[in-house]
Amino acid sequence: MESNKAGIIFIKFGFVGLLNTAVDLLLFFILSSVGITYWLAQIFSYSGGVINSYLLNRQWTFQVAEKKSRREFSRFLLVNLITLILTASLLKMGLQLVEWSLVTTKIAATGGGMLVNYGLTKSWVFVGGRNSYNLKNSEKNSGTP
Repeated sequence: MESNKAGIIFIKFGFVGLLNTAVDLLLFFILSSVGITYWLAQIFSYSGGVINSYLLNRQWTFQVAEKKSRREFSRFLLVNLITLILTASLLKMGLQLVEWSLVTTKIAATGGGMLVNYGLTKSWVFVGGRNSYNLKNSEKNSGTP
């Protein structure tokens, strides 16, 4: 039962990721089509995806009922920055060291980034949610010091 719930939460997290990508692409092309330079359009569109991710994952995926806090949002931004650095590094390694194709490397980097992002988001960012994993409570319940 518990592993089934974890699987559903992970699927929700992945679905939110797809929606974030759609928000990013839509904003990017709208902004680009009205003459905003690509790098500025990328900043705004990526930011839109991150904000969408925070709101949907907080409310729907991890079901956090407590009031939003700066600490929580700061942690969320840090996790996404870590994920960005990790995926960029994996892309570089896959392309330059392993010499995989761009598509294979992008899929591997995205998958690795998603796992790290999910783990940190669930255990460190949205700790108060019904679908989160609180490391401190887990240790108390298992008898681990």
